[in-house]
Amino acid sequence: MTARRLRPAVGLALTAAGAVSWALALAFLDHAARAGEKASSAVDDEGIPGDRWLSLWVHDLRWAAIIVVVCGLALTVRGSGWRKHAALVAGGLVLLVADGVFTSMRATGWSAAAGALGVASAVAAAVATRRPDAKAEDPQRHLVGYGIVAACCAPLLLTNAQSEAGRFIPAGMTAGLGIVQVLLVLAAISCAVSAMPHVPRAAVPLAAGFAAVLGTAGALAAGNTDVVFAILLGGPLVVAVLALTARPRSARSYLALAAIVAGYPFVLLVVSFTTVEPMAGALALSGDSYSADGIAAVPAGLLAGAVAGLLTVWTRSSRRPAAPVQTNRA
Repeated sequence: MTARRLRPAVGLALTAAGAVSWALALAFLDHAARAGEKASSAVDDEGIPGDRWLSLWVHDLRWAAIIVVVCGLALTVRGSGWRKHAALVAGGLVLLVADGVFTSMRATGWSAAAGALGVASAVAAAVATRRPDAKAEDPQRHLVGYGIVAACCAPLLLTNAQSEAGRFIPAGMTAGLGIVQVLLVLAAISCAVSAMPHVPRAAVPLAAGFAAVLGTAGALAAGNTDVVFAILLGGPLVVAVLALTARPRSARSYLALAAIVAGYPFVLLVVSFTTVEPMAGALALSGDSYSADGIAAVPAGLLAGAVAGLLTVWTRSSRRPAAPVQTNRA
């Protein structure tokens, strides 16, 4: 079966899995994280560094699940014009606002999960049922941008893993962490290969390898700071997304890919601190404040991935076949 025929089914599966993950994290993990923070404050000389460390970690998990939803919709929705991307961005923003509203209401339990899932379903239906653009479809050029965003964010859920607070981490947190990281890897690879005539042979082993490593690292994140080194896989994952859609054909291309791998940690470090102020506003919507000892890493990956994705799409769309040279005949 060709990749284009698989794309809608994969997109629907990612959308559903991301929506369920977001709803469950919103309804159960957020409340459990706040309970863990209160319990840690009663322990002398121990506990979580920073009052909002667990809340920031769950915040990252919820935003990562929303990114999975948007990537799934990008695979599902037909067309490739600007209206499609505007609808996807608008749908993602609606979910981010809904995330803040639900969190500020401190909604918990299955009723809250059902409400969040209903909102996600309504947003997905509104985006998926829009009329496709009349413009000819060229998904490869555009979907690679969504794949880069997912690849940049996939390893970042590990940044708040701290061994001294392992016993305060909510039950199900690390399992959810591993699941969402696997979903981000699958979203990244799926966006990369969705427009290819056939699924490249390297796509399946790459997806399985990255998913296995990051999924296992997420499941072991409680009390194990060594898994933070898995963050360095973000650079190679971005390179895999790019290489699956357009293999390097020159020394300059190979140098550019090497620069991505080497520069990825430094770029994320800079972007993480530059997103502190915007994230303060997002946390204020949730009724929280920013912790000096914790950084919400996924928004930084989202910003870095969006810039890298837009640049990639722009450079590839600017390529035009050389015009034939006309000669004057005598």
